[in-house]
Amino acid sequence: MNPEIYTATQGLVARQYQLDITAQNIANANTAGYRGTNSFFYAYNDAMNAGHQNVLNSMANNQPILTGTFISSETGPIKHTGGAYDLALEGPGFFKLKTPFGTRYTRRGHFRLNAEGALTNEQGYYVLDNRNRRILLDETPLEVSQDGFLYQNGIEKGQISVVELTNPENLVPEEDVLIASTDPNQVELPARARIARGFLESSNVNIAKEMVSLIRAQRAYEMNNDVIKTIDRDLNQKMIQTFGSIK
Repeated sequence: MNPEIYTATQGLVARQYQLDITAQNIANANTAGYRGTNSFFYAYNDAMNAGHQNVLNSMANNQPILTGTFISSETGPIKHTGGAYDLALEGPGFFKLKTPFGTRYTRRGHFRLNAEGALTNEQGYYVLDNRNRRILLDETPLEVSQDGFLYQNGIEKGQISVVELTNPENLVPEEDVLIASTDPNQVELPARARIARGFLESSNVNIAKEMVSLIRAQRAYEMNNDVIKTIDRDLNQKMIQTFGSIK
């Protein structure tokens, strides 16, 4: 493949992925506990050998190539709900869930009791305590200390697990505001976050910023598309000049 078209196509793919990420963020701007995803790139020219010159024309010379994504660590606004089992984290960390697919993490503390009296999230996944066990409660009023100890009728029911995760570049978003780690040996550290009962953390997406990002990505996508069309037209003209038109 012509290197100019290849590079411009890489830019097109990168911008499309950026558009998809931005659209996902905007769609979840009102989803409690959602953490926005960001993408980062490096320029194609930066990856070239030092002695390699004049490979691309001026329009295609610095096309971005997607390097990866990361989940924003910024805390979203904390809003009062009054929910008996709603918990918000003020500071870094994640609640820990047991799912059929393994351990998952979340900032969405919209919890409930299942028929067994176990504390779960909306999908029915168990919320874990600091010993990786289910949390069993009854329907009497629940009190929660800032460091996560749970009490009913003055009796301690356990301490909810809130962990910080090393190597955040290994974290990937999943459906239902869940976060997974691609590292099978993910290290978990006790979190410094404070817990507020009767509150939920709102999405940390800045909708105005995302809209600007969306417009820029759309323009960049269109420019990449124009680059490909221009290069293709120039190549066709060169072929005609070299070999003549086919009749």
